Amino acid sequence: MRDDMHKVIVERPRRGAGWARDGRPLPVEDQPSRDKFRRGSQRSKTLNENLAPLKRYLQKQVGRPWDKVYGEIRERISPSNTVQMHIHQHLFDYVERNVTFIDGVPHGSEGSRLVPLGTYRSPIVYVCPKTGLLRSVKRKKR
Repeated sequence: MRDDMHKVIVERPRRGAGWARDGRPLPVEDQPSRDKFRRGSQRSKTLNENLAPLKRYLQKQVGRPWDKVYGEIRERISPSNTVQMHIHQHLFDYVERNVTFIDGVPHGSEGSRLVPLGTYRSPIVYVCPKTGLLRSVKRKKR
């Protein structure tokens, strides 16, 4: 894993209201005089994360023990830092750690029920409960 992975993933300009297309703030006189959006819509800044490097890293680690992969991630991305903690939250979105096999098919929990992996949310890898190795999630074709 890259030493600067936390910077690669998080450090991008924020998008949203009040910014020009080139990333500079709009002068006050150029901003709209009143809100043209419908009621209930959000007119605020949004995060602009680049999570593709994290996904690629996890896909390249398929076949390795999860404990070693997670150890490498913890060496470089500290959960004590707020921004880096956000990366850890996304990490657990992409890795299903609580897997149950039903008729040879890996299932993960969605709320209070078990569903086959690849049919819900967005985990891209899972931890095999027998071996502790990372395995790739097979996507269902639509």
